[in-house]
Amino acid sequence: MIRDIAYPVGSIKLLGITNGKNLNTLSKQLMDSQQALMDDAVFTSSTVMEGECFPDDIRTGMQAMSGTFFRPNLLFLELPKNKETHQAISSVLEEAKKQHMGAALLVRYDVSGLGQRRRINLWITGQNKQHSSQQYALK
Repeated sequence: MIRDIAYPVGSIKLLGITNGKNLNTLSKQLMDSQQALMDDAVFTSSTVMEGECFPDDIRTGMQAMSGTFFRPNLLFLELPKNKETHQAISSVLEEAKKQHMGAALLVRYDVSGLGQRRRINLWITGQNKQHSSQQYALK
């Protein structure tokens, strides 16, 4: 799904945040993901940060990347399973808004993971009178 959002002319910046305990594992996972995306012709870079506070660390990462030449325009997060982190996401989404970034939250289904890639529903809310809320089905 991430590849489909960025392809054919976008790029992806992968950011992993760890408390330091699984730094090597996370680094390897990001490098593997980066290589897979690059094999699919999507320019990808990755980095790992050490941190202790999920929302603060994500905000710091967004602020740092906003100064890059091709700054991100979409924050793509997997919604964590624990309820405490759900509440923290609102502050992360506020920071994304300040950075002029859209946001997409991925919710994995326990049974099928990302699903079966048959249909993606996308709702776009209007920004002005020329735009209206629409539903698009991608196949």
